[in-house]
Amino acid sequence: MGQRNGFVEVYLTHVENPWLGQSLDPEGYLTVDESLAPIAENRAWGDENEEYGPAWTGRFGPIETQPYRYREATLRALQMRRNILMLSAFSVDQDPELTAYASLALGRNVEDTPDAWCYLRESYVKDPARGGAPKPVKNFERWLYQRDRDGARTTPVDRVEQHPKMYPAPESHRFDYTARQTDRAAGQDRIGFALDDRFLAGGPHRVAIKVTFRDRANARWALAWRTPQGEALRETQCGDSGEHRTATFFLDDAVFDARGMDCDFEIRALDGDAAISFVRAIKLPA
Repeated sequence: MGQRNGFVEVYLTHVENPWLGQSLDPEGYLTVDESLAPIAENRAWGDENEEYGPAWTGRFGPIETQPYRYREATLRALQMRRNILMLSAFSVDQDPELTAYASLALGRNVEDTPDAWCYLRESYVKDPARGGAPKPVKNFERWLYQRDRDGARTTPVDRVEQHPKMYPAPESHRFDYTARQTDRAAGQDRIGFALDDRFLAGGPHRVAIKVTFRDRANARWALAWRTPQGEALRETQCGDSGEHRTATFFLDDAVFDARGMDCDFEIRALDGDAAISFVRAIKLPA
């Protein structure tokens, strides 16, 4: 037997629901239990992402905010390992490229997926153990994980206001942070990433690493990874447009020999601070 839910448009629901495989670890990172039978056995495992268009402004606010909500909800559905997603005609038009991507990603598992990704974000939900006080919810992840460690502790940045019906969040914290940033002044100059060992391990491997970042403050940062010959780095020079940009790194010799949540590759801030929103690893033909 499978399961179909609804209302993923309120994308912070069920962040602590073991019946759906969702929980927060002690540091606040959102995790998924892939041993749950509907996920492990690829049973029907659906959600609805349909409440868009003029009819829904009364519930969710201005129509101009709908593409953002659609993006967050779609990525949350993929984080939950959903394999069915019901859309409306208005849903599809919010972000056609993301809709096309989701149609290819739904139903994939760690064994057959061509990519893994991490959306570096942070929101807050009510903590019932503390009278509804704010509790952080960190990242939406799909087989690529970011974890704060000494020297690689990040700060959430780039605040976006949530829609008014985001009821899992305390009223004082109805906003999202949509990137994580280094803090070189405090000695935190790195952001570390761990690939799921089932996705890629050992090596060398041919991969593309796509990094979406905020182009500001003329910052300079580098992607650092391991090769059979040792460490390699490639730099990116930011401007100050304030826009989101994506840098793509094609690696022919990447070695991912870390285990568990130990770091496989990292982003290092060299001048200023790196503000990173999304990182994606894509398998390339051998």
